[in-house]
Amino acid sequence: MRVAERLLSWHPLEETTEDDDRTLLRFASDRGLEAAVRVRCNPKARFAVYRTTLTNTGAAALQPLTALSPLLLSIGNIRTPPRVMSSAGGGDPGGRYPPRGAYWTRWDLLQFPHSRHGVELSAEGDQSSAKDLPIVFVSPGIEPDGAGFIIGLEWSAGWTISVGYEPDDQILVAEAGPAVSCLVLAPGESLELPPAHVIFFEGGFEQATNRSRGYIREHVTPRHEGRRVVPPVAYTIWPGIQAPYTDRDIYPQIDTAAELGVEVFIVDDAWYGAGSPAGAATGTPTPPSSPTGWSG
Repeated sequence: MRVAERLLSWHPLEETTEDDDRTLLRFASDRGLEAAVRVRCNPKARFAVYRTTLTNTGAAALQPLTALSPLLLSIGNIRTPPRVMSSAGGGDPGGRYPPRGAYWTRWDLLQFPHSRHGVELSAEGDQSSAKDLPIVFVSPGIEPDGAGFIIGLEWSAGWTISVGYEPDDQILVAEAGPAVSCLVLAPGESLELPPAHVIFFEGGFEQATNRSRGYIREHVTPRHEGRRVVPPVAYTIWPGIQAPYTDRDIYPQIDTAAELGVEVFIVDDAWYGAGSPAGAATGTPTPPSSPTGWSG
């Protein structure tokens, strides 16, 4: 865990075992900031989750915080620079169908040989998944089927993940956290940081991607009445249908989608007949004599 004011120093307060796989660690800084870190470690399922809450226990507001890292790993005895891969995200499909992300789900960020000893990923714009998801695969060895670990953040805004390597000390450092700027905590105020996940895998990056999907389904996906909440099967007409269009173009697609088991049918692109003031859902204006059949 790292919190930057300039850079805070921490000392431990207590360690409490809450149950078989959960531990509470409490730390205090020299600036009146305390951190409660709840760690869930499951050796059988090979993962750990860190949930950190910061509290200003002082009598005055803290100086602005400029960086938060709920995950900071330092691993020694690493003899080669790591191989790092990223999971591509959603965001703009780039005018393609299927969208680019359906195929370009990952790629090598550090290939061998290379001269760099570190890589940094971050969100673009105001979307956490506009280019990359906050999920990174790290393999400390050069072997394509080697073991490694996955870093993941539960976060829907700006974030940064970095993986660095110190060849002289043979140390790998991985750090992840949300993007902040001049964050101030008032006296008594608390801030819960995004949960940070570390998942271990074997069998190279091909197995790592499967491991990531399985972990999210088994351990992250919420449950309702004892069952996992899974996304509905959805279909969007854009860019399959170009504006202008009418209800006579849409209804046959709805019927076919229903027969295929589609649960959500999305009318996207130009469903406002004359465009919208904010510029969304625009397209060729539909003449008043040819109603779209949809108003929202």
